[in-house]
Amino acid sequence: MWLCLVPGGHDRTTVRTCTRCVTVLGRCTESASVARGLRRLCAPGELVLNRVRRPERRSVSFPVAAGAAASAHALRCVYEQSEESKSFGLNAVDDRVLGAVESLGGRVTVADVAARTGLGLPTAQRCLVALANVAGGHLEVSRDGELVYAFPSNVRRVLLQESIIFALRNRWEKISPFLNYLVRISFGILLIASIFIIYTSIVAISSSVQSREDDRRSSYNRSYGGGSLYVWMGPSPFDLIFYANHGYSGRRREGGMSFLESIFSFLFGDGNPNADLETYRWRRIGETIRRLGGAVTAEQIAPLLDVPEPPESRGAVYVDESFMLPVLERFGGRPEVTDDGDIVYVFPDLLNTVSGSGSTSGSASSEQSHYDKGYIEEQEYVFSKASSGQILGAAGLGVLNLLGAVTLGEYMAQLRAVPLPFLKWLYPPLLAYALAFLIIPAVRWYRQRKENERIQRRNRARKAWYQLLQKRDPNVLRKLESARYLRSNLRKIQAEDITYTTAKSLIEQNQELLDDFDKKLH
Repeated sequence: MWLCLVPGGHDRTTVRTCTRCVTVLGRCTESASVARGLRRLCAPGELVLNRVRRPERRSVSFPVAAGAAASAHALRCVYEQSEESKSFGLNAVDDRVLGAVESLGGRVTVADVAARTGLGLPTAQRCLVALANVAGGHLEVSRDGELVYAFPSNVRRVLLQESIIFALRNRWEKISPFLNYLVRISFGILLIASIFIIYTSIVAISSSVQSREDDRRSSYNRSYGGGSLYVWMGPSPFDLIFYANHGYSGRRREGGMSFLESIFSFLFGDGNPNADLETYRWRRIGETIRRLGGAVTAEQIAPLLDVPEPPESRGAVYVDESFMLPVLERFGGRPEVTDDGDIVYVFPDLLNTVSGSGSTSGSASSEQSHYDKGYIEEQEYVFSKASSGQILGAAGLGVLNLLGAVTLGEYMAQLRAVPLPFLKWLYPPLLAYALAFLIIPAVRWYRQRKENERIQRRNRARKAWYQLLQKRDPNVLRKLESARYLRSNLRKIQAEDITYTTAKSLIEQNQELLDDFDKKLH
């Protein structure tokens, strides 16, 4: 049944259970748009707080905190989020949310998690609700209806015990580096195997043809005449392999990579150097908004976004601030127009906190080394992080492999019957691999050069916005002063502000309120 609170006085509230179950949670109205499933329609302003089962209809009275209405509204929002997240379970939880909960001590607000992780407020709340469902977290509601999510100190251990998905994900995180290493060295092994097969086939075909010539003409030296094939008399192609691999033996050099890994690096590079850029960008924006009291201008956020350069002429105003729309959507902000016609962006929902600190530098310390300036500066792509000797060795093996594949093709074209039948179906993949081994790095080098040009333009634009803040332009100073006027302090939720928690029953909490009230009277 639904437990409904009906206002019955200044300090007391009558609690009744409805005679039928309903499928929604919220505030009851005269039109019964929310509580139409009730046999007894609720009075205007009546609040549905929790869903409980009762064997029969009963009535009880007890004191309720003054913030019951705000608490009910907050719990309704959480209930809607929990119903939505049930279908996702732990899949709805971002790993960054779990890390933020642990680093913040287990008691967090949605704003704390959003600022720490860079996730949007709706996403952060959805993840917190899903995490609370799985890990046994509790909800605490303040007098103002703000929610605090409380998790056990060993939340990660609880997840390992309660969630098979999380346990499998944790196991995958442990073995994935090893699997990634196997994938990287497999391309080097494949290259060496290709060279071995190609040149072994060349030697085998030459020996077979030479043996036939000897039997037919009874002359050893006739193998070099009459357009017949010859035996490879030069240095062994495997000398280059062993020379290039000397000193590595398949092991990672201290502070570097093994030769087999360098072949993968030569082919595909070493990944995106700015892979963590988006995460850091939104984390940095959230931290900046909280540090500036929830009121910022576009000029203060532009150095962290991908925007065109500001106007160069002194006194010009950059009027297109549409790049702020994603920021407003993610962090629940709104634009406000000042008396001077300037726009200031206010983010009141990002100021609720339990820790009382708006800084997220601790969680981003590993990334600050990459973006430690007043603006975000992307790193340019490098062709490979392997040493120059390793790159030359990989390229040399690629050329050797291609020359061998072409030579083997010529040998096979001159023969009516190939001594090694499997070469007929194996040769096309060998030739394709030999060509791709040299074409892929060439295409990648060209694309990286174009991408680096775009990165340089974005870096110049962000630097120009940062320099605009330092020039103390009158228009910018006026906007900054307006934003300073609209700033607010972080709203820290103290323990004494909590009026309701799901860790205890409602009757127990109200009994505690009665006991405290009696102590004050005596």
